[in-house]
Amino acid sequence: MEDGNEMDIQLIEPVQSLKDEVEALTGNNVVIRRRESYCCLTSVQPANTILSYHFIQFGADNDDFIQHAITHELLHLVRLWSVPPEKRVMMEASVQEIKTGLMFLFNEPDWLRVDEYDTRTKLYAIICRSVINSVLDLWVEGEVLRRYADTQISHEQADYYDKRFREILEAGISSFNIPTFHPRASSIMNASSYAFYKLFANRVMEADDLIEEISRLPYSPDMGERLIEETENEADRRNHKDDVMLVDRWADVLGRSSWFHWGTRWQEGVADKDGYSWEYYH
Repeated sequence: MEDGNEMDIQLIEPVQSLKDEVEALTGNNVVIRRRESYCCLTSVQPANTILSYHFIQFGADNDDFIQHAITHELLHLVRLWSVPPEKRVMMEASVQEIKTGLMFLFNEPDWLRVDEYDTRTKLYAIICRSVINSVLDLWVEGEVLRRYADTQISHEQADYYDKRFREILEAGISSFNIPTFHPRASSIMNASSYAFYKLFANRVMEADDLIEEISRLPYSPDMGERLIEETENEADRRNHKDDVMLVDRWADVLGRSSWFHWGTRWQEGVADKDGYSWEYYH
């Protein structure tokens, strides 16, 4: 069991100071753990009534970007604690909402087939999270640059996204692991990624050449441009409540509003490792 004071990495400044800021703001310690085989760069599980500390995990093979990645997760915590507890909502889904999503994706009456339910529900969850993560990450990465311009953090940020942009532009398709035989899933994910990367290139990297190249990708651009229009006032987002409102606007454009709702069950420990609460898991 963690004691709430452990780390598997030596944080540099200003990351250590940001960790101290999070702990003072939330009243909870931050535990940071390395995992040898991990599916993503980093993840964060916010403290709740069961978990007494914020738990950040990171992959063992990402040392070139890890200080930036941990900064990213810490800023998510700052953002979530920018509102009172009753407004610290996260995405939740009931069985009926999951069924609605699966029926759209697969259009089959036997949506509850036991042999495929786990795989299909994971795909549904990935799509839901792509919407909220794209919106939240735009603010977080902009904040990284505002707070830490011309530091190792911003340099790691530039290196990481330069790598990501090269991968995307070389592939010419979404880099998310969405099977091509799920065209409905791909269209939603591609629209979200199109909007995120074009907005990111414009607002964070200020890279006109990247914006032009992204605009030519087969990323569901019509729907992606509508998401960009909904995000015109993104810079005016003041707190987590504004983030939620923008996620709802994106979900409306994508036709996904009936797939989830907002709630605070994660604060009771009724959630998965990323803080989302799905009745499927219980």
